[in-house]
Amino acid sequence: MRLRSFEVRNFRRLRDVRVALTPGTTVLVGANNSGKTSAMHVIQLFTNLLPPKFTVHDFSADCWAAFNSFDPTDQSAVLPAITLDLWFDVDDQNLHRVIDLLPDLSWTPADQVGIRLAYEPKDGADLHAKYTAATGGIDTAGGHWPKSLYDYLRRRLTAEYHVVYYKLGASHTGSTTDERSSTESCASARSTPSVTCRTPSSADATRTCRRPWAGSTSDTSTSRCPTPMHYVR
Repeated sequence: MRLRSFEVRNFRRLRDVRVALTPGTTVLVGANNSGKTSAMHVIQLFTNLLPPKFTVHDFSADCWAAFNSFDPTDQSAVLPAITLDLWFDVDDQNLHRVIDLLPDLSWTPADQVGIRLAYEPKDGADLHAKYTAATGGIDTAGGHWPKSLYDYLRRRLTAEYHVVYYKLGASHTGSTTDERSSTESCASARSTPSVTCRTPSSADATRTCRRPWAGSTSDTSTSRCPTPMHYVR
């Protein structure tokens, strides 16, 4: 079993990129500030045993306007999310490790197994309502806070966002579609020297998987993601 590729959206300079890994050693080559360190850092943030320490500054710059233009009365409006897709080649000896990630009965060992980790809002409408209620407040320096939704999330991001897991359908691997929403990428993908860009399809949400560090007081808490998870076809 090995990690075949990973895809990152909305994390710093990595607005929408896919990195394919070789069976041996993969070397990321690129100019300074092209995103090489960010590609490794986003994996560390999502896979750390502790809650991820994202800040609003980790979102790609194109997402900042999307925060401030969010309108909860618009049913098509979504807040930006940072996502990491992991694609694995799985052999027969390791199949038991990924049973909960298999998308359907049509999966075969020739297919890859994919999981999406998404840092996304718990409830966009509730988040906006809290921001509206806080508007006009006074901060400790005597200035007004928050000045915008982006400004609100500078302090409240960890309270308003959480990590959700999605399992990915085999047909999603390397697919290309014209569909795009601000929760997937805040701007059109641009290629960089060391990565290949692609456009993901939309998610079909069915159930939230609780974060593994969230304790065991809830009926959904578990160290393994229950089935069904959110499913991206």
